Amino acid sequence: MFGELQEPISLQEFAEITKKQLHAPNISLWRAGKEKHFPVKKVAVCGGSGSSLLPKVKGKADVFVSADFTYHTILESATPLIDAGHFLYGISRFRYIGKAFIRFFHRYFAF
Repeated sequence: MFGELQEPISLQEFAEITKKQLHAPNISLWRAGKEKHFPVKKVAVCGGSGSSLLPKVKGKADVFVSADFTYHTILESATPLIDAGHFLYGISRFRYIGKAFIRFFHRYFAF
């Protein structure tokens, strides 16, 4: 799923909002060489492991939120990644995440 924020926010702020809204005790942020104040406007989300989808996200999103990225995928990514672990697993969780993005990020997203 792709979404676009109405107004850009910093990568760090986006990561903090994502963690809070997923009620995740931990997430991992790979900045891919970007500064923590890198502006995020375009967002990609994938429930489950998103490593294989990274080539489809490249150039289309400022950050990719998924789970269980492989080590080499992380190191080679030019797109910042947020690994939310098992909080993004499964179809039912994916539906929840989609609803969570719409509900909690409504003030940011323009779908």
